[in-house]
Formats: sequence, structure tokens, C-alpha cells
Amino acid sequence: DGFTFIRGNNPPAVNDLVIFNWYTYGHIAYVTKVSPRAFEVVEANMPHVIGEVRRNSYTINHPGLMGWLRR
Repeated sequence: DGFTFIRGNNPPAVNDLVIFNWYTYGHIAYVTKVSPRAFEVVEANMPHVIGEVRRNSYTINHPGLMGWLRR
């Protein structure tokens, strides 16, 4: 409750939760920075870095990006 799922060609906003179609259960990350074609996230527990929090950048047309949740 309180979240809207968004899918589109515009980047997510800071504080959105992006959802990726990766691995067995998918993946979710927290958006910290946005530019017109890319966004930066903080994420953790990816299979190759269990227990580590990382900052990564992705493009809006990343093939695994399903959309994002916004309050």
C-alpha cells in the first residue's frame, strides 16, 4: 500500500525503488541520483557480493529494468 508501480521511458526519481528482473527472485534497489538517461542506486545482496552494499549506475534502457515503485 502507498506505492505506485511505474514503467516508462523517463528515469525514476530519487527515493524510488527500482525493480529488476534478475536471478531467481528479482532484485530491488534504492535510487539516490538521477540524470536524463541514467540513475544511481544503492543496492545489496547481489549473488556475487552477498553482504556488501554497493553504489551502481544503470541506464534507463537497461534490459533487466522492469519499472519502479514510488510513494
